[in-house]
Amino acid sequence: MTSFFTQYFEKSIRISPDGFSFCKMENGKYHSIIFHNDSNALLTVEAAKFFSSDDLIDVVLAENVPVLVPEEIFNSQMTIEYLKFQTDTSKIDKTIIDNFDNYIAISFISQDKANSLKKLPNKINIHIESSIFLKFLNDTNIANALFISQNQSYFDLLILQKKQLQLLNRFELDDTNDTIYYILNVIKQYGLKNPDVFIFDIDERGKPISDFLTSKMLSTKIFRL
Repeated sequence: MTSFFTQYFEKSIRISPDGFSFCKMENGKYHSIIFHNDSNALLTVEAAKFFSSDDLIDVVLAENVPVLVPEEIFNSQMTIEYLKFQTDTSKIDKTIIDNFDNYIAISFISQDKANSLKKLPNKINIHIESSIFLKFLNDTNIANALFISQNQSYFDLLILQKKQLQLLNRFELDDTNDTIYYILNVIKQYGLKNPDVFIFDIDERGKPISDFLTSKMLSTKIFRL
């Protein structure tokens, strides 16, 4: 698995619709492991093998794409109402809120995932994954960028244009050709001129996309993370 999150967290759990994964930096060495849904692995069992009971663990939540609410109209008493626009709120255990430039990002952790985390002895901090992606782009200080999180059954797409957020969305897919189609479409739609492209590469699934874009977009910088 990519070591991207070790820029921000020493020890982390990533939870997504495709399963879960662990990563850590320990004694100067990087360690990671991925458990897809078809592995039938239990988060609580595997976490006990990978982490120490006194480790502080940052949970990176990728279960869903957050709802973005402009800061000036955000009401903290209405988080569930905001989420009702795009999800069945009966499945929510708790809501998660992050800053997202001029927006407030609202996400949630589902009851089954929350129950697994509650069984861990560790102290846990929960973060919205796309907020970490945006922080990375802001830290790079790049004006025009695409950030693609390529997963097994979906990909997330984040677009910055003139350092302003233009798009954050999730697309279900059958294969990586779907991702390439959407990338080329949004580049045309938003009139992006040679954007820097960052591919968050989960277990090498982003490699075909990187190879294609490298061969076709000669003046664009492609980075696999």
